[in-house]
Amino acid sequence: MVVKLCLRILILGLVAYLIEPVSNQSYADDVYSIQAMKFRDRYIRHKNFTTYLDPITDEQTAKDATFHLISGLGDGTCYTFEARYLRGYYLRHWQFRLVLAQFDSNDPNFRADATFCPRKGLVTRAGEHLYSFESLNYRGYYIRHRNFELWVNKNDGSDGFRLDATFLLSPPVHAPGTFDPGTNQIPSTE
Repeated sequence: MVVKLCLRILILGLVAYLIEPVSNQSYADDVYSIQAMKFRDRYIRHKNFTTYLDPITDEQTAKDATFHLISGLGDGTCYTFEARYLRGYYLRHWQFRLVLAQFDSNDPNFRADATFCPRKGLVTRAGEHLYSFESLNYRGYYIRHRNFELWVNKNDGSDGFRLDATFLLSPPVHAPGTFDPGTNQIPSTE
């Protein structure tokens, strides 16, 4: 009887975890743009649900390059990136390509595929807080850019890979010549 009760509680807890709405995350100063270390004028952005490393040229590009950094859907000690202007859509890897996808509670891999563990940048520079983002479910695989597309690939140890997999979390970017609503100032183009 006790075993059945414990099993029932365990199953109910697992079901509640799997169907938990992820749109009810709490947010505090957690909005970022993800800037490439190698190409400082380029940011991770989504376009047609695929991700690219692009310069910010207009308001739409700036919106597409802004994400909420939330507790990892697959592990609370890591992070998940939710599109700021498409709530309920998250960066995840799909066949090793980094894509923007709507949360799918029927996909048993979604939570892990959308969770990345921040690591000290594979490339470091004095005075800069640089990060690399390791896949939760593919250890040793990191978000990296290749030909200005974003992938999740195994670290091959090369200098090129380390550069391509190192990023800076920056305040949300704004289109050139527009006002930053947080400061009511035109962002510097320097």
